[in-house]
Amino acid sequence: MFIYNTIVHLKDTDATGVLYFAQQFSMALKTWESFLSFSGLSLGEILTTTDFLMPIVHAEADYKSPLCVGDRLEIDVAVEKIGTTSFSTRYRLMKDGQLAGTVKLVHVTVSRANKEPIPIPKNLLDLLQASTPIL
Repeated sequence: MFIYNTIVHLKDTDATGVLYFAQQFSMALKTWESFLSFSGLSLGEILTTTDFLMPIVHAEADYKSPLCVGDRLEIDVAVEKIGTTSFSTRYRLMKDGQLAGTVKLVHVTVSRANKEPIPIPKNLLDLLQASTPIL
């Protein structure tokens, strides 16, 4: 499991001083990008040198408790499910050891050339399989 540490900044909050709902997705995506980079498969390289892309086709989030400016978060990511052309990731936002929110993202791998679904490339598939928890 990969853990990304961050803090809630003023720019992340809404007029009530609480984390703006869309920022929870942004934090999950920062976690995903950091996870890829840590694992040796940078998102920048994927976007510029590979023949595939992995857009998000589904996103959902649950908010368990308010997050405010200055709150320190640990966000963990785990691969939840791997299909032939798609995979899902799950993120847990933890504040002081308590669950504050969750995010689920579903990606599909597509050909850069025609944007049609393709099987998950081997290098990405190997990384996903190594990051799937054993249940």
